[in-house]
Amino acid sequence: MGQLNLDDPIAKYLPFPVFNPAFPDVPITLRHLATHTSGICDNDFYLSKNYYLKPGQDVTGLPLVFEDEQAFIPADSAVSLPVFLQNVLTPQGKWYQAKGFSAQRPGERYEYSNVGAALAAYVIELASKQPFPDFTARYLTRPLHLRDSGWRFSDVNFARYSRLFQSPAVAFPYYGLTTYPDGGFISSVADLGKYLHELIRGYQGQGTVLGPASYRELYRP
Repeated sequence: MGQLNLDDPIAKYLPFPVFNPAFPDVPITLRHLATHTSGICDNDFYLSKNYYLKPGQDVTGLPLVFEDEQAFIPADSAVSLPVFLQNVLTPQGKWYQAKGFSAQRPGERYEYSNVGAALAAYVIELASKQPFPDFTARYLTRPLHLRDSGWRFSDVNFARYSRLFQSPAVAFPYYGLTTYPDGGFISSVADLGKYLHELIRGYQGQGTVLGPASYRELYRP
């Protein structure tokens, strides 16, 4: 759409500064975020302030800690994505930790970053001037006819929503993510099959969601 350039510094779009404190003069780019080489790491607050309970459910007797570290917080304690990112990534943020950045320069090392992925989505929000769920609905899920997919519980038929279990007898509560773009996409096997079909077609130069040049960039090692 011509709104972004992969080699743009993210500082060009963000309303708050994000930089590796060990390399404050080395800009983090969109390409770094897209390839998980930004040096942004998930700190302790990613697990303790990010996963919130779906409103309106009875959680009596349900486990409220996942994998010993990840705590489920009440829905009314959840914050917006930009507020979370600013608190985690800026030195003035109340959830900022130096270990939230690696000891390598941006671009030097691959390390998967949930926070980095969420930050990339926030940049798309700012550049496109629309919420990320609306952007992906307009340019991805609707064109591909993904009818059982979305980022919000309200985007899908909740009566068909699968439940996650700690054990065969113990179900987890339903929960969402403040950093939802890093792994909060709700979908079905059928819809994921349509998405995979588009990726295969894109690899073969026949995709419909992105142009040929964009697919070549997506698949470039």
